[in-house]
Amino acid sequence: MLTAIVKRECLDHLFSLRFSFALVLVLGLMVLNALGFAGGTYASLPRKGASPARDPTHRRR
Repeated sequence: MLTAIVKRECLDHLFSLRFSFALVLVLGLMVLNALGFAGGTYASLPRKGASPARDPTHRRR
């Protein structure tokens, strides 16, 4: 009896449009965040206020 109620409630939530939009939004943002970190741009940014002479990622022209 309890499992039937839980199953029905879960299916009601899964079929609701607002929940579906929220789930797609969260998954999309997670993928976008993973792609951003995979690009490696966050690790190579210098710290705020760091001088270019002490920054190992700084390239001279």
